[in-house]
Amino acid sequence: MRIVIIGSCSARKRLENTKQLTCQELTASKIKTILQNYEGEKTPASNLYLGQQNLKLVEGITELRQSDLFEVEYYLISAGFGLISEEARLPSYECSFKEMNQTEIKRRAIQLKIHETFRKIIKGADFLYLALGKDYLTSLGQWDQLILPPTIAFQETTNGSVISLDANIQSVKSFSKEGFSINGTVGFKGNLFLLFAKKILIANDPLKELKEVISSNKKLKRAFSLNELSKLKQEK
Repeated sequence: MRIVIIGSCSARKRLENTKQLTCQELTASKIKTILQNYEGEKTPASNLYLGQQNLKLVEGITELRQSDLFEVEYYLISAGFGLISEEARLPSYECSFKEMNQTEIKRRAIQLKIHETFRKIIKGADFLYLALGKDYLTSLGQWDQLILPPTIAFQETTNGSVISLDANIQSVKSFSKEGFSINGTVGFKGNLFLLFAKKILIANDPLKELKEVISSNKKLKRAFSLNELSKLKQEK
C-alpha cells in the first residue's frame, strides 16, 4: 500500500549558520545550477527543517517504514525549491509562502511547477496526508479538483475523497487534555499523523487495518478522531 505524506518547510532550519539563499536568488531557472554549484553544506530536506510538524511527521513515517508493510513516501513543499522529495539535499535558505500574498504564492508556485509535480506524485497513491496550512495548500493550485485517493487535509473542500480536519487551538486543547503531548497548532498536524501511525501499527494486522480505515470516509474520519486515538492510552 502506497502512502504519500506532504509537509511544508519551516522557518527553523538545521544549517542556519551558513549563507542563507533568498527567494530572489532561487529563481526557477537557476535552482538546478545553484544546487550543483553550491559549495556550502547541504542536508536532506527531511533533516533540514526543525519545526515540530516535520519532526513528528518524520517520526511517524519512520515507525510505519519499520513494519515493512507500507510504501511510504514523504515530500515537502518548499517556497524556495518547490515540491521536493525528502531525500533532496538542500542548503539553508530564507523564503516562505507565509511572507507572500495569495497572488505572489500562486505566481511562484507556477514558476516552481508545484501543482504539476503534485499531480505526478499522487498518481497511484492509496492514501494521502496533506499536512499543509492555507498558504501551502494555495501553492497546490486547484488541488481539490483532482481525482484524489482517500485524503486527510486541513481545509474545507467539496471533494468527496477528502476528510477535512481542524488544526486549531481547540483541537490542541482537546488532545492535550487527554494527556497527549501536542506541539501547539503549528505542530498538531505532525502530532496527529504520529498518533495515527501508532494506532495502525498496534493492530494485529496493520495492513488490513489501514485498508479498512480508508475504505470509507466515515471510517477514515473516525480513525483520526480523539475518541479513537485515545485508545492508544488504553493499550499501554
